[in-house]
Amino acid sequence: MIADGVLLLALILMIGFVATRMAKTFSLPHSVFLVLIGLIFGGGLQYSDIVLPAALSDSFADVILFILLPPLVFESAYNLDVDQLKHNIVSILALAIFGLIISTGLVGLGLHWAFGFKLVPSLVFGALISATDPVAVVALFKEVGAPKRLLTLVEGESLFNDGTAIVLYRVLIAAAASPILDSSILGTGALSFLFVAFGGIVVGLFLALVTSGLLRLTQKSASAQMGITVAASSIGFIVADHFLHVSGIFATLVIGVYLGHRARLEFNKEALHGMHSLWEFLSLCANSLVFLAVGFFVDFAILWKSLALVPVTLLFVYGARGLAVPIVLWVAQKVRPNERTSFSFQTILMWGGLRGGLALALVMLLPSEFPYKPEFLALTTAVVLSTLLLNALTIPKIMAFFGLDRLQGIDQETYTHVLDMIHRPLFSSLRRSAESGVLSPFLMEQFEKKVLHTLHDTSKIDTQQNFDYHQLLLFERQLYHEMLENREITKPAYRKLCQDVRRRLDSHEDIHNIEIYKSSFIRPETKLVRLLALTFPAWHRRKRFARLGMDLEVLLFLIFGLESGLNHVDPNSEVGLVG
Repeated sequence: MIADGVLLLALILMIGFVATRMAKTFSLPHSVFLVLIGLIFGGGLQYSDIVLPAALSDSFADVILFILLPPLVFESAYNLDVDQLKHNIVSILALAIFGLIISTGLVGLGLHWAFGFKLVPSLVFGALISATDPVAVVALFKEVGAPKRLLTLVEGESLFNDGTAIVLYRVLIAAAASPILDSSILGTGALSFLFVAFGGIVVGLFLALVTSGLLRLTQKSASAQMGITVAASSIGFIVADHFLHVSGIFATLVIGVYLGHRARLEFNKEALHGMHSLWEFLSLCANSLVFLAVGFFVDFAILWKSLALVPVTLLFVYGARGLAVPIVLWVAQKVRPNERTSFSFQTILMWGGLRGGLALALVMLLPSEFPYKPEFLALTTAVVLSTLLLNALTIPKIMAFFGLDRLQGIDQETYTHVLDMIHRPLFSSLRRSAESGVLSPFLMEQFEKKVLHTLHDTSKIDTQQNFDYHQLLLFERQLYHEMLENREITKPAYRKLCQDVRRRLDSHEDIHNIEIYKSSFIRPETKLVRLLALTFPAWHRRKRFARLGMDLEVLLFLIFGLESGLNHVDPNSEVGLVG
């Protein structure tokens, strides 16, 4: 039996690995291609009357939640851009919390009104179907490519939304099991929601600190450090969810974000470079299993019996998402005006709310006696297939329509400039071939004009300056990375210097303004510190000396970094002259 299970697992993984190439051949997203393969195999088995072992289908939900979801959440959280997350946190939380609640309410009320289902069970369905699956969403958007801010919004919402959806789902199930529904249930549910959500965050912070300590203990072993992260992703989820009954997703999310943000401070050089390959491989394995299982376990018989309910349900689900996204983002913009989200981004967020294995796992975890469970299973299957087969296939086209599949601004200028640098030496070689008679001089000249005209836009007179400036900053950041790996700089100084490089990279000010070359991390003491200095003068004196030493180290390495960077920039360029 064990050998059969291992063989089945190996075969599924083999299909998933081969599908990465086959999906490109058919111009399909990898996730969609795997679902289609799962549908073909699953449908074939059902119509050939081959009965699968009951343990296989019964364990689907637990396998998704406790084995496959933790590493996928950790991998996405580890690779999240924390600075982008901070800049967009209001919008992300608005989508993940209030957007989810609005969507849950609209879908639940819709089913209650249209089909006469009881209200609380309908709200349970609204909660589980409003969970945008991070497995599906993140896999697709990384594959098709997206602007950095849009990717952060999509990833952030899917991860936080996941946690809040499961918490709300469990609160509503408890309410459905209550014999009496009154106002006290609402208050109890709200308190339970907050306890489970914040409890998961607290557990995650505690385990992140423990993991950090273990990483320091194993500084000399890259394999041990990488293994610790694999164990931590599952330990955090299971301890929080199964033993402490708080949000396992929030716990794993916090661990991943913490370690990702402090990666260069926690891992040795070999482990740091190995983390990307390790987690990319684990993510591919988990994604392959999830998407094949989603297609494989579709019950066509149940889906057929409830087919009449599907169109109206899809209307409610899509409509709720379409209303919730612009409403909460409008409120988020009022709270934090610098987080304005364009219409194109909102459209992608509305259409990109994919559902996947998580929604199917949640509906399968409903108690067997739960009202309308067969109908909810069929409707969940329909929504999952619709979003994975319709939305996922059309998102690249919608992004292309809005021009979101192309580089913007300085990124496009830098990309064009690099291509120009690559092509010019190539054309020198081709010209020599044309002069020797190997190539047609006329065709060579026409081809060169066409390519260089495409690459070189004379209206972009600042392209060289911007390229040199960004080259300087990227070299400076790489220098700090190498210094940390060689233990030539303290971790606090490294952190401050990298924050300053990020500030200058993200700055849209005129590069001729000398102010942007000044660091922003040396700030005057706050009023609170001055007040404490009167009460604790000895403590204040020690703090000032420590801060002075830190500022001196940072300034020395900043000067060294800038001087080293300027040696790699054309001294006759305007950036070189500023230096």
